[in-house]
Amino acid sequence: MPCDCMPMPCLLRIAATRFTVVGMGAWGYKALENDAGLNELELLLGKSNLVGHIRKSLSQDIHECPDEIRAVAYLVYVLAKHELWQHDCFDEIVQLATRQLECILSEKIYTNVNFVGEVIHLKNQLREFAPKRGIDPDFRPLEP
Repeated sequence: MPCDCMPMPCLLRIAATRFTVVGMGAWGYKALENDAGLNELELLLGKSNLVGHIRKSLSQDIHECPDEIRAVAYLVYVLAKHELWQHDCFDEIVQLATRQLECILSEKIYTNVNFVGEVIHLKNQLREFAPKRGIDPDFRPLEP
């Protein structure tokens, strides 16, 4: 079943060790470091079907929509960088974005002189979030 059709029980990737606990339901002072803020964001993104729109945008023809693909790939990067993403399809979307950017480069689709450098830079930024072969970051090996 595609992930954009699944319920959104856990929208965010947040490492609990990154924040200090300041009270029940809040673990920091920033806008998204509390349960109420995260619940509202989850509701907003769930109703907007953002994942489905991102997947559709990234699947466009690279010859007809290179700027649109690049813009949506950047949005994926921003959401990943700020740890605002669904667990279920994060790896799939990052791989799709990276693959489309690589196709744009290999097909030499350039809309302006800075386009190539920006696409290369964005592809490298997305690599930070690409799944590593044989490594599941959620399950660390047991110590002997």
